[in-house]
Amino acid sequence: MRSGREAWAWVWTLTAVAMLLGSATAQQAACNAADAAALQDFKADFLENGVFAAWQAGADCCSFVTCNAAGRVTAIVIVADRIGVFPNPNSAGRVGASLGRLEALQSLTLIGVRFFGPIPRAWKALSSLSTLYVSLGNFTGAIPAEIGQLKSLNELLLYVGQLEGPLPAAVCQLALLQRLEIESQQLSGELPSCLPKLTRLRTLSLANNRLAGSIPSALGSVGSLEYLGLNNNLYSQSIPATLGRLSKLQTLRLNDNRLSGFIPPALGDAASLMEINLDDNQITGSIPYSLTMLRNLASLSCNHNRLSGPIPRHIGDFQSLTFLGLSYNRLSGSLPAEIGDLQVSATTGTVGLYIDHNSLSGPLPNTLSNVGTLSASYNRFTGGFPLSLCVSGYNVDLSHNLLDSGAQVGTLPRNPSLQILDLSFNLLPGAIPSWLSSVTSLTYLDISNNRFNAGGIPAQLLALKNLDTFKAADNRLRARLPTGSFQSSITFLDLHNVQLVGSVPAKFFPSFPNLMYLDMSRNGLEGPLPSNINQLIRLFHVDLSSNKLVGKVPDLSALTQLTYLNLSGNAFQAPVPSIP
Repeated sequence: MRSGREAWAWVWTLTAVAMLLGSATAQQAACNAADAAALQDFKADFLENGVFAAWQAGADCCSFVTCNAAGRVTAIVIVADRIGVFPNPNSAGRVGASLGRLEALQSLTLIGVRFFGPIPRAWKALSSLSTLYVSLGNFTGAIPAEIGQLKSLNELLLYVGQLEGPLPAAVCQLALLQRLEIESQQLSGELPSCLPKLTRLRTLSLANNRLAGSIPSALGSVGSLEYLGLNNNLYSQSIPATLGRLSKLQTLRLNDNRLSGFIPPALGDAASLMEINLDDNQITGSIPYSLTMLRNLASLSCNHNRLSGPIPRHIGDFQSLTFLGLSYNRLSGSLPAEIGDLQVSATTGTVGLYIDHNSLSGPLPNTLSNVGTLSASYNRFTGGFPLSLCVSGYNVDLSHNLLDSGAQVGTLPRNPSLQILDLSFNLLPGAIPSWLSSVTSLTYLDISNNRFNAGGIPAQLLALKNLDTFKAADNRLRARLPTGSFQSSITFLDLHNVQLVGSVPAKFFPSFPNLMYLDMSRNGLEGPLPSNINQLIRLFHVDLSSNKLVGKVPDLSALTQLTYLNLSGNAFQAPVPSIP
């Protein structure tokens, strides 16, 4: 199960197929009497909650399961609700064992049928079973060695339960096995060394278990593997270089372990790799040049590790890379201009670059027109904002850096794409850059906690047609609010502690018909509060505290959505309303 979404898509696909097959065989021979009895015994093992409503004694079982032309049961699909069905305390014998009597059963899918017991050993008799898919079954105990007797098994999929102990060597007897996915259990110990015997195995996913020790180098001999997921386990030591022998491997997920050492250069020999996820380990060193030989590699994620040194300039040599995750490492040096050489995604048209929480420094290169998402907060970047990020950029976070120049860097594209821009907690000086008022695509802009100290707040910026959120708090603008009339789409406006002076212009509030959040506290606003604030009927948060406003507070009864109101620290005439 590669993700929850994929898993449920698989469930509903199986359900639909089973319904179609059931319909197609409804005119065949009536259900075999022995099979019908086995199904009724299985139903009796569980407390009824509607899942077995169609399973009536005496009814033709081929109307609710899939049968072959001889009336033998070949497929069962049960999808319980989120609560599921639970074992009947009055059941005799091992719960679910009766299904072992279905000699022709080829596919068994049980979702939410909670056994709270071991995998029935009686299932070893299912010699025709090719697919065993149990999710939320809450199996307990060890995987029985009898699993190796299911010689026809093609897919063994067991998700979410309490299975424990090692993966038994008996699985190596399943010569036809193509998918082995046992996820979100309590498996421990080491993997059996005989796994290379599974010459047809395409998917091995043992995510979310307690497997420990070192990843066995023998996995490099499972030459048919296309997907290897050992994420969310307790593996330590280094990544085995033998994984580079897996010429068909497309996805490698080793994230959320305790792996250390370097990324093995030999991974560059696994020519089919499209995704490598090494997040949340203790990997050191840098990205080896050999990985650039992976022509199909689209995603390389090494977040939350101990990578150090500069981002290598050969990063631009990747031919298909559209996602690079290097956040929360110990990287230093500058961001290489060669990032701009990465080819954009055929589907998204952009590159995703995640380099936040490192020690990268220097000016940002103006070669980032291919980057759609840039997460680069908590570094030490200096200089100005490269306007090349407005070409394809959608979401850019450069907060918590040392940007210290408001000068225009490069040329603003005619049709900018940038929607979310966070420049907060930098050292940007002077006036708010004029080019910001020309980025018509902006929906979110945060320039809080800088050193802007001149020029005021441009009305053209506030009037950007798509701008929903504008934050400019904790600056030193020493300016008046715009006096003219304009039409703004802003719903969230934060101008606290920017040293605003003068009165609130009469046309200011009517310019924000959609405003919901307003904070202009800790400023030097003076004079009366315009009564037309009561036109902003969507307001739920108003903070005008610590100003020099005087006179009578206008009638605010029209602001029926208001949940927070702070007018303290002014010179209003009593009574002053408040909402805690």
